[in-house]
Amino acid sequence: HNGQQAKKAALEERAKRLRETFKFTTPLIVHHWIDQYLEERLRYNFLCLHGPSQTHKSEFVRHTLGPKAFWHRDAINWAGYDDDVHESIVFDDIKDVFKYILENRSLFQASGMVTVQTSKTNCYAREINVCAKKIVVITNSPPSGDPWIDKNMVELSVTKPM
Repeated sequence: HNGQQAKKAALEERAKRLRETFKFTTPLIVHHWIDQYLEERLRYNFLCLHGPSQTHKSEFVRHTLGPKAFWHRDAINWAGYDDDVHESIVFDDIKDVFKYILENRSLFQASGMVTVQTSKTNCYAREINVCAKKIVVITNSPPSGDPWIDKNMVELSVTKPM
């Protein structure tokens, strides 16, 4: 167990060192998206960054949101989410993410308490607080064109490295 922890710590230190080389300029649309959280609202728009691989979308989001972001990478797993600690929620490279968004609209509006991990038996269901949490979707695919998604999303198309 200690060996795994040491490997994980070494990998995290390596990633941190490599990330320090990135210099980002925040697009105006992202500033506007962040500004919506300066006022109390019933619902908020989520941010969607999409574009080809290796355009530094994830690193930009990590830089923008800082260490208090809760990350779903490749799969959705709410283990470890704590609304008292996490200020934002990131869905990074999630398969069928736009389908998931449409099935969890309240979650993506960051409007209050939502139930996640639901199933027929709901044995793993969990109620979480997402009120005013910054929610970001990072994907290689453009949005689905669904009217609800288009209305509730701030879109940033990334065509070259950020």
